[in-house]
Amino acid sequence: MICISIQPKSLREAKQLLKITGKLTDIVELRLELINSNNYKEIFKSHKPKLIITCRKSKHSYNNSDISVLHDAIESGAEYVDVDIAEGGLAIADVIQHARMYPFLKTVGIKNWKLKFDDNITRHVQDKTRKTKVILSYHNFEQTPPNIGRIFSEMKKYGADILKIAVKANDISDNVKIFKLLGTVKKQNEKLTAFCMGEKGEVSRILSPKFGGYMTYCSLEEGKETGDGQLPIEKMLNVYNYNSINQNTKIFGLIGNPVEHSWGIYLHNEYFRKEKINAVYLNFLTDDTKFFLKSYSDYLTGASVTIPFKETFAKLVDELSPEAYMTKSVNTILRVKNKWKGYNTDYKAIYDSLKHKAKGKIVAVIGTGGSARSTVCAAMSLGAKVFVAGRNLTNARKLSLEFGCKYTDLRNIDSVKPDIIINTTPLGMQPYVNASPIPASVIKKNMLVVDFVYTPPQTKLLKIAKAKGCKTISGVQIFKRQAKLQQELFLSAFHSEDVK
Repeated sequence: MICISIQPKSLREAKQLLKITGKLTDIVELRLELINSNNYKEIFKSHKPKLIITCRKSKHSYNNSDISVLHDAIESGAEYVDVDIAEGGLAIADVIQHARMYPFLKTVGIKNWKLKFDDNITRHVQDKTRKTKVILSYHNFEQTPPNIGRIFSEMKKYGADILKIAVKANDISDNVKIFKLLGTVKKQNEKLTAFCMGEKGEVSRILSPKFGGYMTYCSLEEGKETGDGQLPIEKMLNVYNYNSINQNTKIFGLIGNPVEHSWGIYLHNEYFRKEKINAVYLNFLTDDTKFFLKSYSDYLTGASVTIPFKETFAKLVDELSPEAYMTKSVNTILRVKNKWKGYNTDYKAIYDSLKHKAKGKIVAVIGTGGSARSTVCAAMSLGAKVFVAGRNLTNARKLSLEFGCKYTDLRNIDSVKPDIIINTTPLGMQPYVNASPIPASVIKKNMLVVDFVYTPPQTKLLKIAKAKGCKTISGVQIFKRQAKLQQELFLSAFHSEDVK
């Protein structure tokens, strides 16, 4: 179940937002803390989607007006009210008791509540009882606590209908704690919404239905988030195919830092949808690759690898494909019979891009990272004379010695008189769109200029090259080539554990 969370500033805005959200989802969390009014009942009675009503005006204790808002919601028939565990036992008990007793008292009349009823009336009362379900929530905006299982157990004691745990992810592995908790709770047949907040916690919001989460929260649109890490509903539904995710969905993704710029989530999830593959592709923002691989080995079927980890994963995986072994660089990993195998589709993509263009040419490769390694190998395989051009001359020299080519200081790149210039660094990537790895004076007419950066599609380097009459190959072209090769690997991994 997917819930849009809204936080209007007026009753009028609340009505407008409910009309919009009611067309997109069946359930909306209406946060009332910014509305300066006590006349909420007109909203509660006129809504179309199911409502979760919450009002957190104080961080430490509910005041009477806050409790009265939840009472009004219960008495008006709202489907859910949310009370935070931090508000204390009295407030929690008050809300739960009101939710359970009000329908009964309304049915029989407060003055006559001791009357004895026949079976028909009893059944009628039972039908009306507990129309409003109480969500008891726990928030930790600083971390994912190690005792999260005990926190859940303590929350259960209050007897709420649904429990909600929202914690901050400081590491991508924190999501695994949520996956494990949801798995445990599912066996107990309890209703739990649990996820991590922040960019590193996005995956737990998306994967909620796979692990048995009762609900997940999203925003109406980008910029309208009510919580850190919320994704727009359009992205949840149309990019991540959220409504198709189930316990059998296989997980793929992009491992890197940063990952927000990547087009992979759009390209690969669209591929999964068109091919009717029960899989989802996510962004994994990580700092510690070894710990990530250890944490996600039981969950991940395969992944793309981006900066700055292509060389690192070549050392972490159990086995390398021929291209990955040759370049000592990995941009794709797959789980093969409980072991990780590394591949390099960058090599094939740049090889195909330079085919019939590089033989006998002087190629200047800017950068010394994983993509540079793939490019140097590809260009040399095609018979080019390669120079590694780096800002760090020590790294450039080291890479050139490893592959048997030449090197130069990036500031002296003009002196090698290159026919082809290939940028493998992130210089020029959003948000630094006005940056170029080399000055315009280096670029000469009739050169071939290649840029691995694809956000934006036309970098400053490529714009300069085109203005000077050069042929260009964009990062978009390279990205699509390597991504298509990745999809073939992903498809193989989806259908079989044995990937050759």
